Amino acid sequence: GFNVFSRLQRQLVRGTLRVVIDDTIASKKGPHVFGIGSHLDPVRSTKLCRIFTFGHCWVVLAVLVRLPFSTRTWALPVLFRLYRNLKECEKRHALYKKKTELAREMLDVLLGWVGERRVELAADSAYCNDTVTRGLPAQVVLLQLPRLKRPRRLQSRNQKRPKQKNPRKRPKPQRRAKTNQRHLAKRCRSICSRSCAPTSNRIFLKNLR
Repeated sequence: GFNVFSRLQRQLVRGTLRVVIDDTIASKKGPHVFGIGSHLDPVRSTKLCRIFTFGHCWVVLAVLVRLPFSTRTWALPVLFRLYRNLKECEKRHALYKKKTELAREMLDVLLGWVGERRVELAADSAYCNDTVTRGLPAQVVLLQLPRLKRPRRLQSRNQKRPKQKNPRKRPKPQRRAKTNQRHLAKRCRSICSRSCAPTSNRIFLKNLR
């Protein structure tokens, strides 16, 4: 990693060093593959349906650089660590480390290379916790990335969709009209009860309608 970073010094802008930390999954199969395990796939998973992938989970620290042949910013990996779940570590009798602990370990290595240079670290909410931020020097500025809403085309088919109204179905009668008619009839009866002639009641009701 140090040899790659030393060669990138020519392409890096003087002053602030911008880095990103995130994890990625590489699907692998086979009984003899080292460090393999079942991991949650955040790309294909939703709030209602979780999808797990069997393979490797890599925690990567990349440096953002500008290259002359492209208008986009490139993220070149400099350091990476293999994350093994608790079941795999117990099977191999190895020390278990969380993803955040691996990220902080790589960040400390990078700070030993840059010296007193300002470092802007971009990470999502999974890495913006006390494990990563505790005891960081003042030269490191943490930029938390907001969570983006998943587009509808990437949602799972098992997710419940809102019920659509059937255009052929007749609408239910409004209760408000019935209450108005009842109130009108009750009012007419109270007024007509004061008069004596029954014929006048019929004429009065007809006029009110």
